[in-house]
Amino acid sequence: MERTAFVAILNRTNFFLKCITALYCLLLTSCGFLWTTSKATLSSTPPGSTTPTLVQGAVPVAAVYSNAPNWMDYVINSGGNGQIWNRCAAACPGSLPYVGTACVGTELGYFGCVHGGELRYFAVTGQSSCTGLVATDALGAFDWACDSSTGTVLFISKHLKDGVGLRDLITTAPSLGFLANQVTVRKSGVAVFQTPSSVWWTNTFATLVGGNATASTLAANTIYATAVDLTTNGYLVTKSDKVAIVTLGTSTITYNNDQSAWCKSDGTYSGVGAGYESTLICLGGTVGVPSRFLWIEARLNGNGVLGTNSGNVLLFADYVYMSRVHRTEVWGGVPFGANDQSVVRLPFTHSKSNLLTNVWAHDSQLFLISVVGSTYTTVMNSVASNSPGSGGFQLKAANSVLYRDIASNNAESGFNIQPAAQQSLVGVTAISNGAQSITMAGVGANSTSFIALGSYNNQGGGTNNPIDVENNSNTFNNFATIGTVGNNGPDFSGSTNNIRDLLSSYNDYTLSMGGNNNIVTGTLWTGQLAIGGANSCQNSGGAGNSLPGGNTDCTPAVGYTVVTGVDPKNSFVGLPTTDSSNTTAGFTSPLAYASITDFVHFANLYRGWGLDSSSTIFAIGNTGQCAAGTCQLYDYTLAASDVVMRNKFGVWANNGTCPALTNSVTASNVVTDAAGRKYLAYAVEVMDPWLNPGGNFDGLCESNEVCVFTPNIGSYQGSGDISTTTPCTMAGANGVVNVTIYAYPTN
Repeated sequence: MERTAFVAILNRTNFFLKCITALYCLLLTSCGFLWTTSKATLSSTPPGSTTPTLVQGAVPVAAVYSNAPNWMDYVINSGGNGQIWNRCAAACPGSLPYVGTACVGTELGYFGCVHGGELRYFAVTGQSSCTGLVATDALGAFDWACDSSTGTVLFISKHLKDGVGLRDLITTAPSLGFLANQVTVRKSGVAVFQTPSSVWWTNTFATLVGGNATASTLAANTIYATAVDLTTNGYLVTKSDKVAIVTLGTSTITYNNDQSAWCKSDGTYSGVGAGYESTLICLGGTVGVPSRFLWIEARLNGNGVLGTNSGNVLLFADYVYMSRVHRTEVWGGVPFGANDQSVVRLPFTHSKSNLLTNVWAHDSQLFLISVVGSTYTTVMNSVASNSPGSGGFQLKAANSVLYRDIASNNAESGFNIQPAAQQSLVGVTAISNGAQSITMAGVGANSTSFIALGSYNNQGGGTNNPIDVENNSNTFNNFATIGTVGNNGPDFSGSTNNIRDLLSSYNDYTLSMGGNNNIVTGTLWTGQLAIGGANSCQNSGGAGNSLPGGNTDCTPAVGYTVVTGVDPKNSFVGLPTTDSSNTTAGFTSPLAYASITDFVHFANLYRGWGLDSSSTIFAIGNTGQCAAGTCQLYDYTLAASDVVMRNKFGVWANNGTCPALTNSVTASNVVTDAAGRKYLAYAVEVMDPWLNPGGNFDGLCESNEVCVFTPNIGSYQGSGDISTTTPCTMAGANGVVNVTIYAYPTN
């Protein structure tokens, strides 16, 4: 009896334990965990799934072009099937690497060649498509694109990332040379492939040496670098190719010339008088024997004291072809002697097809960035600020482009444009300059095209104008000029200029005309606090102007629409108090001018120092340069809440449908400038050869190009990576056809 009872109890206990065990297993399984018999641990792997295997590649990253393997190598940007990574000398073979046609340096524009140094590739093992794959390199230096069109999954480096330069690829340990790099490919965030760590280029290196009594001549085919501060009597590159000058980290090259050595356009450092300039870095050649394929990435200090030990030109480039100045900062140049009438710190004369990107020029007595007498030169994303004795940018160079540049807090004009054929200014901004935002002087026709211009709180040169156009045949598309109370508005004293879509506010006059046949189309937005009378226009010129004669209320004679009552004082981000990108110690705004050490580095290209005269962005006393007392940081990006300047030319749907004003079937959406160039009025060219391999890179949105939509009034058109938006294609007519259009993802 007792045994029977015991067995029954035992059976009930076993049943209970089995139930508990089953319930426990059920709970574990439902939460995605399995109890293993081999290890007393919990596994996070769901049933029926496996962790992807990381494949270690055996082949290092290699050059896309076998005949352009090193940093300063280039191939011609033509041929292939429309991508910059398959520009083959003949029909492209079935697999990389390809053989391109080597550039000779006379190609039209820097983007007429492909920089082979930035183009690397590798094949991914174990993957059949690009779906879900993302590549990053260990140095964080490059943007990568995936391509599987050949049947093999490839990654190709598109170009250097924003904010990265050659200096970020160089090491001094154990000796001067390139850092090793490797790429990891991830799928849905999990690493699936990795290249071997390797050095990707084999350029020759040399240490840059200071303390030289005379200018040092640098050898061809060499990257010169320094990781320490140097004082020098100058460096000379003459009739030499593939020379780089790089300062690492924050190291600086300072000029210490007693004015006995002068750089001349033939690339020599001898003699004095006409044609010679006291120079820190002298780059040159002669007709038929230029210096080509140079790379300058340096911090250059001219020493900034008039007379002994100072330099007036920090980087002189004459007869220099197909070269790059990148992430370079220059300051401290001063006038000296009789050769300064057109001398600036970055003069490019008699040169061709050079590209300046992220150049910061400041604290100089001269024009800061100048392109004069050269052709096919492009300046992009650069800043010219705080010149106490002169202006920002100077341009007199055929087929040349200023793109998304900013001039701020200079004593004279932000942009000085002289007559030359087929110049373009696209998305440029002028802030708090002591004279005009743009002055255009000189005899003759300019045929300069402007798109998306912003002029804010510039002084206007006393009784002059914020935009002063004294020559002929220029085209202005979409520009805002705001905040020159006490001075006139934009003035066209030249003739046959075309003005389209102008917002003029807080100026004496909305618009003035002194020449003949100046035509306004589109919309004229007004509503300023104007001393000359609200909504006041002035025509003191001859026949054919859009404005009626005399002082008027801007009523059109023909061809445009007037919108009154517009007030943009709340359109902008305005008056920020902090900026983490600025290096001024203890940065805050407002701040005493004497305490500011950084006039060029800000969170975006629409910021700059100006006068601290009011808590309102546009008011009497806010205009002009801040050169003493207390300064205020201004931010002219458009506020997200703005309804005055944002989306006035359409709203981007991001669904593959082009905005109406980008359709060239409507003839009024096409502009024809004095040079005969036909382009869209409400888009600009994408200056990225990866996205726009067939472009001519003049900044204008023309046939068969890739462009970006410009929905806003003024220079700010949005931010972010345009390649993340869904492009649309416009078949078109009226001389502009087959255009692909993107937009900035944030507006």
